[in-house]
Amino acid sequence: MADALQDIWSRWLLNRRFGGTPELMKRMVDFLTVLDVGCGDGLIAFGALEKFKTCRVIFSDISEDLLKDS
Repeated sequence: MADALQDIWSRWLLNRRFGGTPELMKRMVDFLTVLDVGCGDGLIAFGALEKFKTCRVIFSDISEDLLKDS
């Protein structure tokens, strides 16, 4: 999508928040925290753990039983 068609927030998220370089993005992942609200069986949270080995992931669900089995 051309920059003229993207809003300023999508441009920032996609290109600028990590300084525009893959190296800076990789360094920032070390400080990443993912909060999966309503995680259920944890599919998204476990996916984040798999993709970002050094990030912190918080599982949150109203069902205590689901959290025990995750």
